[in-house]
Amino acid sequence: MGRHPRRPASEGKRAVSGFAGWVRQATEPSAAAGKPEALSGIRVLEFCPGHFGGMVAASILAEFGAEAIKVEPPDGDPLRLVAPEEILVAGTGLPFLSEARNRRFVTLDADDPPVGTSSGASPSPRT
Repeated sequence: MGRHPRRPASEGKRAVSGFAGWVRQATEPSAAAGKPEALSGIRVLEFCPGHFGGMVAASILAEFGAEAIKVEPPDGDPLRLVAPEEILVAGTGLPFLSEARNRRFVTLDADDPPVGTSSGASPSPRT
């Protein structure tokens, strides 16, 4: 089984080329823990409420080792409520859960005035 029916088993075996050997070694899942992350030390801020494209991009960057931080409005990302078949897990849709992996979450209210001001105007620059 696994060889040509008319050839002896010894004829069916080929030497592995240098490239094929490298590919096998480079993609061996058990060796992944010892390899450095490609984007280690890179911080990604995701400002994409309501946009799956931004979430997917941040997920891919995080999988390559970047520190991904999702910045959400105070009411949360509207994509949290997207749920085909209305299946929610703790009030969050499955598409959001699958694409919001490997990151931290922070809330930012862009309508709040900067700290130290009362009118919302930017503080004067220091000299």
